[in-house]
Amino acid sequence: MPPQFPGCSTGADFLQYWEDQLQRHGIPCKPAFSATLARRLTQCFRSGEVDGNRRLFNCLRGLSEAVVKRTASSFSVSQFAAVLHSFASLKYLNKEFLEFFKHNLDTFLLDAETHHLSTLTWALATFQSASKLSGGLLSSPPFSPLQLRPLLTRLDNESFFLCAFGSPREISTVLWALAKLKFPAPQTLYALDRTAKDFVASASPRDVSEVLYAVAQISSHCETMSETDRKNGHETEGKDGGGNEDEREKENERNGGNLREGGEAQEENRGERGNMGEGRKQGGEIERGGMREGGESEGQKERGDNRKKGEERHSEGPSPKRSLPFSYKFERPNPLVSALDAVLERVVEEGTMQDVGNTAWALCTLIPGLGTVCVPQLTSDVRSFFTAVDRQAEWLLSTTNRQELLNLLWSCVGLQVHFLVDRFLQGVQVSPWCILPGPNPSDVSMGLASLVKLYRSPFAWFLEIEKDPELVLGGDAQTLMNVVWSFAHRDIVVPGLFTAVDREAGERIVRTGQAKHICSVA
Repeated sequence: MPPQFPGCSTGADFLQYWEDQLQRHGIPCKPAFSATLARRLTQCFRSGEVDGNRRLFNCLRGLSEAVVKRTASSFSVSQFAAVLHSFASLKYLNKEFLEFFKHNLDTFLLDAETHHLSTLTWALATFQSASKLSGGLLSSPPFSPLQLRPLLTRLDNESFFLCAFGSPREISTVLWALAKLKFPAPQTLYALDRTAKDFVASASPRDVSEVLYAVAQISSHCETMSETDRKNGHETEGKDGGGNEDEREKENERNGGNLREGGEAQEENRGERGNMGEGRKQGGEIERGGMREGGESEGQKERGDNRKKGEERHSEGPSPKRSLPFSYKFERPNPLVSALDAVLERVVEEGTMQDVGNTAWALCTLIPGLGTVCVPQLTSDVRSFFTAVDRQAEWLLSTTNRQELLNLLWSCVGLQVHFLVDRFLQGVQVSPWCILPGPNPSDVSMGLASLVKLYRSPFAWFLEIEKDPELVLGGDAQTLMNVVWSFAHRDIVVPGLFTAVDREAGERIVRTGQAKHICSVA
């Protein structure tokens, strides 16, 4: 036990020690004390010894005040990174600490090494993508792209050292963070291509799935940015000022990225990560420093949004300004894609449901042909991945992870692999309760429409929806269109549902829906 905390062995002990020191001496402002306490509180929180109660909140607020009272030069990079990492892990951020960080970011970057940059980037990505933060912040993302650019550019420029000497855990964590922050990271991807075989040789299924997820996110974001540039007349050089950067961000929010058909999914962080390199295998599952705290997979809002409009694929290539070093599509495999392709089956056999869902989503995003009349050309390894999914159908359906099941269904639709996953589809078809009842009507409509597009007749789903139309009536025009289309496509007349849609949602569809939604429902 560190000498700063004599007699402390549990989370409650740490909180009591903090409160005693506060009464006797006021807020302790020593950087070493703040950093060590932050680390210990995070460890206790992850082990369940400290819950999110008022005492913990007061302690975090006191830690924030202790940091803000000091000058940036009094903190080493390691100490400040430890505090920021702990605040991100505990989902805490207040205005004073945020302003302190923004004002002193350049100072911390002067002496930062690669692993410090990695920790800072992960913490910022966690803050930026969190659906909820304690501390009074989250009316909007805490950081703008211009504020993050110096840190992300510096990390990208030093990525060779990370890819050459970092663990697969560190690499996958950094790639995930860069993807969440929508940073293209060309140097990082290039460095990872050069070390792809070494990465795959020691990577866990979680690491493989997260790198695939990150590459797919970055690739999709670059294509979206290219399309936005073209719409704004920036096909070549563009005007890369701060105002235009903000406009592109707003445009991307309106467009929702490469939207694909399906519903919006709830955003939860893909999970907490401990200090870089801390994870170990425990009980057959990769322990990622407290990952999966909320149960639902992180990045689900992006993936849920990206499921919405698969038909609206952009046929034009990315503009030179936004293109990656080389194509990450499976049509011209590069070293990274080829290396990851060879271990896809292991993700299903040894990974978790979240790993399988992330990988399926990434494959569907990276393999060309989605939403077109052509059948995607699948490698033997991709086919083996879906064959393994079919072998593990019983286990996958028993996990009751709604969002990952939807991702898997959506990828089966996009890649047209229904002939490889017959057992899995049969299980979903006869077991609507694996997704029903859902808190989100769009989840229901997405699962139903996917089964119909995969040439299934999900009568069990139809019966549940007919018995309880409220499962879908709260959805938007796209959701109701999917449901009505699914019934009509199978020539099933359901007077109760149709009457309810007409009576309770008809006006909303006409008022808020697009022309195609109105016509389809009519």
